[in-house]
Amino acid sequence: MIKTEEKYRWIILARKGKIMSLLKKISAAILAALIAAVSIPAGYAYADSDDPTLWVMENQPLKTCSYTTQSLTHNSKFDGYSRYYGVDVSVYQGSINWTKVAAAGKKYAFVRVGYRGYSSGSLNADSYYKTNITNAYAAGIKVGAYFFSQAITTSEAKAEADYVISRLASYNTKISMPVVIDVEYAGSPGRLKAAGLSKTAQTNIALAFCREIAAAGYTPMVYASTSFFGSHFNMSSIASSYPVWVAQYSSSCSYTGTYNFWQYSSTGSVNGISGSADKDVWYTKDIDQYTSSGGKGASFTGQATNVKATTGQIGKIKVSWTKTAGATRYKIYRATKTGSFKYKASVTGSSYWNKGLKRGSTYRYKVLAMNGTTKGTVSSIVTGKAPSNYGYATAKVRLRKGYSTAYKTIRVTPKGKAVKILKTVRNKKKHTWYKVRYTINKKKYRGYIYSKYVR
Repeated sequence: MIKTEEKYRWIILARKGKIMSLLKKISAAILAALIAAVSIPAGYAYADSDDPTLWVMENQPLKTCSYTTQSLTHNSKFDGYSRYYGVDVSVYQGSINWTKVAAAGKKYAFVRVGYRGYSSGSLNADSYYKTNITNAYAAGIKVGAYFFSQAITTSEAKAEADYVISRLASYNTKISMPVVIDVEYAGSPGRLKAAGLSKTAQTNIALAFCREIAAAGYTPMVYASTSFFGSHFNMSSIASSYPVWVAQYSSSCSYTGTYNFWQYSSTGSVNGISGSADKDVWYTKDIDQYTSSGGKGASFTGQATNVKATTGQIGKIKVSWTKTAGATRYKIYRATKTGSFKYKASVTGSSYWNKGLKRGSTYRYKVLAMNGTTKGTVSSIVTGKAPSNYGYATAKVRLRKGYSTAYKTIRVTPKGKAVKILKTVRNKKKHTWYKVRYTINKKKYRGYIYSKYVR
């Protein structure tokens, strides 16, 4: 998932015996000076040779990526989404100045918690995960976690998830981003590649990990490259239930499937991190959408009460509630046509005006109380109805004397103007028009507006 800078590669190769003949020609004094000049993270020189991240660093060629946030091209399907930039790290980034990372504009970090050995199959912790979680959180960076999997059965995937959950137990309140299964081949071949799993088997392994993580109160996510997703997963089964993180080191992402995060560089430069770092972009309309209950550590259970959806204003419904002790803000969700609820807004008060509604339509809402990044209990569902005999102009539109464009204009109705609908009529061309009435500067107007311009 991550690669180190080139100067570390000398030490890795030396440990693997691949340049011993060269090192024999270098005096002990020179070698000592070389090692002293390289700032190697604590524990780095003793990295487990069974570590799949280490194998990836040694065996996949480094591709220098100079992409910046300004040079990226984003898929048009994310128009209207906010973009947040972050990093993912492990022991191979060494000691990180997270205050500088935050100042560089990075909003989140995925921290490697551990890995399964690509040869032995043993489960191992990343020696820097505690430090990285603690210090990133202290710097105000949202924290997620990942595990480099080499699972070849669903039972192994569950064991990996349980391994992560147990190591996050003391840090659960600091986790407000997804907990990820990182799926890549390692070894030559390693146990995962050698298993030759079918798409169905590989998909079931990822789903088993995700279900275990979800049961512990975290948001699961699946990470892989564009090619791995395309060749080894049934993505419809994964993307329909869990967020997806895709890796493609380029200025644009060609992946056509559903994804939420894009890792666009593995050799990025980030202030506060020595050497290379993976860089990521997250597309979302709600920066708190992945806030976890944090497993057993979550203590806030507050719920908004006396929730109401008040009908009566043109194109608007007011959702209100009684404030909850301990809540710092509230998130409002509105039901979609399919029945699922979609995030609308986050407020600190005890009411929210939902605007731009279709007249005569019924809307359903629920409210979630929050304490910082910790979710409380969601409220009961309430229903409100936008008035049927009122609407508003969606654009500057002509108010006419009759119900077709052949009639003279009385005046131009301002965009957003509230109108009372007196009658609905259809003309010979089967177009629907509204007979409306409204007042501007104490002067009353009455006439017809084409229905497509009234909401």
